[in-house]
Amino acid sequence: MTRFLTFLIAIALLLTACNIPTALQPGAPTAAPTASMTPTATVQAAIQTPESKITVLHIWVPPLFDPESDTPAAKLFKERLEEFTKRRPETKIEVRVKALEGPGGLLDSLSTANAAAPLSVPDLVALPRNIMETAAIKGLLHPFDGLTEIMDDPDWYGYARQLALLQNSTFGIPFAGDALMLVYRTSAIEQPPSSWADALEAPKPLVFPAADPQALLTLTFYQAAGGVLLDENERPTLDPKKLTPILTYYQQALVSGLIPYWVTQYESDEQSWQAFEQKQTDMVITWVSRYLANTPANSALSQILPATAPQ
Repeated sequence: MTRFLTFLIAIALLLTACNIPTALQPGAPTAAPTASMTPTATVQAAIQTPESKITVLHIWVPPLFDPESDTPAAKLFKERLEEFTKRRPETKIEVRVKALEGPGGLLDSLSTANAAAPLSVPDLVALPRNIMETAAIKGLLHPFDGLTEIMDDPDWYGYARQLALLQNSTFGIPFAGDALMLVYRTSAIEQPPSSWADALEAPKPLVFPAADPQALLTLTFYQAAGGVLLDENERPTLDPKKLTPILTYYQQALVSGLIPYWVTQYESDEQSWQAFEQKQTDMVITWVSRYLANTPANSALSQILPATAPQ
């Protein structure tokens, strides 16, 4: 993993997939994970009729990647689709928007289609790592092993290469990433904190999803300090020597008022962001994608305080 937390959106191959043109395969070095994109996409069975000689690729995307929307991710995705069709005029791409989660979402739709209408299952689907893992375990995905050597390219980030693998098989090709960053209100904070000591003296409070069940921010600091999540036998592990200084800092931040107890009411990034928008705080740790999709006036980005855990 890099200094800041990122997450993967991967193109996964479905079990019923036909052959996909190599040129469409995302995740080449030029499309390595970036901090400007968040959740997801899918490509359905390539259908070619002898009469038309046209290959149709049906693509499912979440709202953020809807080519008709105005988000940075959607614009970039649309540009890539247009660039591909210019090079491959015999290919027609049709896009469908799918929710990221819940009924009718990507995983739900894949499961339903696989059981009731296998021919409607897409060829490729872009999934966050957690959904990709679930889909692969359910047998909805086919590994890329033997189909492409793109993940052997040395230009991949280490974390992206790891996230593409599940049980030593490549189930995804990364094409987008996100990052946790500090967003601050420039009208209240001239310069963001540059050290842990500065952070304790910074305007209060600092808001983030302190009650996040996955503890993403804490794990970010932990891994930035060199902590590992899996031991040599691939079993979950935590290093107390790496984790203790982070918990100690949280205690200091509580006493100073930087991270007051009431921040523990926030379980999601959406809740934290809402607190920032409502001016309950002048500093929030959030995903870059959320900031870029809805950039507030008088705000700016900075690295998380800083990229190394407290000592």
